[in-house]
Amino acid sequence: MSDMAASSVLVQSSERNISAHYWATALLAIAVVPLLRGVGLPLKFEWTAYFAAYWMALTAQSMCAASILYVVGCPYSETIAPIVQRIQQEKARLLFLIPLSGFLFWLAGPAFGFMLIVDAVAILELVDRSNERRCSTANMFLDVFFPAAYLFVIIIGVFAYNDIIAVLRYTGSWQYVLNRADAFILGGHTIPPWSDAVLLRWPRLIPELRMIYFGMFAQVGAAIVILAWREGRSVALKFVGTAAFAYYIALFIFYWVPATGPFSISPEHFSVLPVASQTSEIQRALMGILNQLRLTHTKQFIGTDYFIALPSMHIVLPLIVLWFLRRWKRMVAVLIAYDVLMVAAILLLEWHFLVDLIAAVPVAALAIAINGRDTPLGEVPSE
Repeated sequence: MSDMAASSVLVQSSERNISAHYWATALLAIAVVPLLRGVGLPLKFEWTAYFAAYWMALTAQSMCAASILYVVGCPYSETIAPIVQRIQQEKARLLFLIPLSGFLFWLAGPAFGFMLIVDAVAILELVDRSNERRCSTANMFLDVFFPAAYLFVIIIGVFAYNDIIAVLRYTGSWQYVLNRADAFILGGHTIPPWSDAVLLRWPRLIPELRMIYFGMFAQVGAAIVILAWREGRSVALKFVGTAAFAYYIALFIFYWVPATGPFSISPEHFSVLPVASQTSEIQRALMGILNQLRLTHTKQFIGTDYFIALPSMHIVLPLIVLWFLRRWKRMVAVLIAYDVLMVAAILLLEWHFLVDLIAAVPVAALAIAINGRDTPLGEVPSE
């Protein structure tokens, strides 16, 4: 087969695989309303929380993470040097950036202030570079917006199906099965006692572990930004489609193994975590909602509750990110280092069993295989 013919087959295969996740998402979207009505759940969605968490908080975090990864993974001449040259040529920029930085640090504190100033510099640089290259800034933002909006739709659907399955299947017994699986793997040991012992000795780790755990979502957003601007909108959509299939596989598994994390069966867990900590509040709320769904089959609205233990999507999604960003070796190295810390955060905060993390590997591999693992990076396939 000639190179041209091979390329044609690859693109056609890519198109078929890309269209598959659209079909799956569309079918699930069509079915969600009758299924919600069928199980007695309300057709009410917590849109304010969705928009605040996704389009405001996560967007800001993702832009910052993408900027940092871009600086790490790409040459200095392509990342920092143009910014320095522009400031040298137009020193008046400092009259804008310095007061802005001070205001943001004062307004949001050191961590969030840093994130916001990185975002501001990145947006200004994007506008400058698009003007220099005579390309549309609007199109560049749309290249990110469409995959991000697609992921937004997918996540809302996952929240809805997560509740539907909990109503139909959750009994509270499968956590003990997964705990026994951990004991088999670990030679009689399980996660909760080990976690409680570590956090009792080093309670100051809890806020840092929480930040690491929830930082996973910024990885996904950063991957969308980097792929959209470096590989093209179609590759960013392929990435989101791969994440979608992973979520759909997780929902299928949740139907057969309706279990949540080890925090739900560890009586000592909430005596170790500070009562007012965000992790404790979220986990207590999840247990309350699950018990409400199990006993009454009702809730007020479809919120941001996520119950699925097996597989751990906190491992599945980073693995997919690593696959799609694999051409940037330094980015991958930084992400792997972060993900190692995240594994510790997942287990220490008792979000998942060890078996959930192990199951994440084949789920990620299957999602990647379904969505065209042979798409070459550095070339943007037509869609």
